[in-house]
Parts: sequence; structure tokens; C-alpha cells
Amino acid sequence: MLGAFGIDSEVWFPANSVTSIPGQITIPAYPLESLTISYLKSLIHSRQLDTANDIIVTHGCWQFATHWGAFLKKLGYKWIYVPHGMLEPWPLQHKKWKKKLYLKFFERRMILKADLIRAVSSSEAQNLKKLFPAKNVILVPNGVECESEFKVIKENTPMIFVFMARLHQKKGIVHLVNAWLRSSLNNDSGYQLLIAGPDEGELPLIEPLIKKTNNIRYVGVVKGSSRDELLASAHFYVLPSYSEGFPTSVIEAMEKGAIPLISRECNFNEAFDAGLAIDVKPDPAVIAPVLEKVATTAREEIALKGAACYQFIKAGYSLEQIAALQKFVYLELLQDV
Repeated sequence: MLGAFGIDSEVWFPANSVTSIPGQITIPAYPLESLTISYLKSLIHSRQLDTANDIIVTHGCWQFATHWGAFLKKLGYKWIYVPHGMLEPWPLQHKKWKKKLYLKFFERRMILKADLIRAVSSSEAQNLKKLFPAKNVILVPNGVECESEFKVIKENTPMIFVFMARLHQKKGIVHLVNAWLRSSLNNDSGYQLLIAGPDEGELPLIEPLIKKTNNIRYVGVVKGSSRDELLASAHFYVLPSYSEGFPTSVIEAMEKGAIPLISRECNFNEAFDAGLAIDVKPDPAVIAPVLEKVATTAREEIALKGAACYQFIKAGYSLEQIAALQKFVYLELLQDV
């Protein structure tokens, strides 16, 4: 999308990582043969990087990208650091002491060299300002491609709930499945829970539970048109996560007219403030009654709220708007010499 604004972009990612870049990426992509600084030096030469015109944007924490960003900054390049929620309170509690020590003595020292630290949600921006100088933290949320008008028509039956995310502990998928089993929706043909996403340890835990019901289905990893079709079929999108930076899947689902059932920890306060998101915590005792309550919603009301979700995303989270904001940030950064 930035290419439409006259800015050339390219993405570098580890060659052995198949999930490092989106499946529908349309900008030049370069698998990295090595993660060493010596290899980075060769890339600088081969890609003809220029400190006057090129900006380095690194994604995530604790890995080579931060080291590369700090090294490139040392050479005179502008550097934007994007933690994607990895410095939020919940993930920092996971392997707490290891992260605390590494953050204090290594990661934070490198991050402080960055020109800007990008938050992808207002909540993340507030938390990052507690760790770093507030003037270095900017908010640029994630965005999605939006249709010119809302065209999605939900089928009347069954009512479909979709979970589409990594099957990771922090996403709350086991709690969601347990909540479904204890709810009145379980084994009711009028309702269906579809689970999509790559497994990161939770599939062996939910597979035995799925076998206990006839209206939960794991559909695996979905991409491209299959992903769009799945979200377009959903009446509700469910993500009872423990922690997020700002999940793109939520705005993708809302753009398709799905009503979000998400935790406050998804860091989408704006959707709650607009009266569109419904709060669910990663706890079966909390999720189950929410599922039962929304299941009684009239289809006409679901259609109206779904259309409102689309309008909300189009108004504030379209790729065109986010790309324009990024362009402004990039040009301001390059001019700040």
C-alpha cells in the first residue's frame, strides 16, 4: 500500500520461517540466509541501502531484528522499533525473570537508540510510555483492505462463531472450547464454532474436547479467499485473549461484518467505546454466558451491528488511512536530520 504513495518497501525475514510474512504479501520479499551482522553488511551493499532515504523498521522483540536495528542505527539509518505487544504486561510475566534481565541489560538499551517506537494500539502506547521516553512513542494502528461498500449477507442458519488466530496459550482457545461445551449452544445444530489458525501447542488440548461435540470444527490454516469467505460467514468473531498488541484478525472480521467478542486485553478500546465489541475474558465461566446471551440476538440486529462494524473499520482502519499516516511519519523522520 505504501507503494501507492511513492514509497518503495521490501520485507526481510528468516528463510526458515514460513509464518514471518503474510500469505498475501505483494511487496518484494527477501528470505534471509543468515542472521549474522556480517550477512547484514552484505545486504546493505547488495540492496544499496542509503542512510539519507532508507528507514529500517523492525518487528518483534528478543531476537536478531533488534540487534540489526541497533547496528543499522549506528551506521546512520533511521530506525523504527515495533514490539507488536510483546512488551505488554501479560507476555512480560511469561518467563518473567529471563525477560526482565534481558530487557534491562540488553533489549532496552538497544531500543533507546531507536528514533521511534511504534505502538499499534492506544493501550500499548500508554504502556510503552511507562518504559520509554514518551516523545519516542507513536501510535500507528494496523489496517485492513476495505471494500468500497458493505456487501456481506450472512446466511440465516446456522449462527456461526469464528476463532481465527494462532492456537497459542495466550489466545484463550482452550477456554473458549470448554465454554462452548458447557453452554447451551453445545450440540445445537443452530450454532457452529469454527476454529482456524496454525497450531502453537494448543491443538492436542482441544482435539479431545472437539470430539465431544458435533458443532465445533477445526478448519486449519486459512489464507486468501478462503480466509475472506470464513470471516464473511461469521456472525461473531471470538478472541478471549490474555494479551495482544492489536490483533489484525479482529479488524479483518469486523470489516466483514462479524461482531467481535473479545477481551479487553485485545487492546481495542475504541471498539468497546463505540459499543461494537462485547467483553469476554479468558475464563470458561465468563465466556459461556456471553455466548448464550449473544446467541439470542435477532438476526436483523446482527445484520445492523455487522454493518456498523464495517463502517467503523472503514472510517478509521482502512489501509489507505494507515498508509497515509505511515507516509507522514516516514517523511517527518527523514527530514529530522
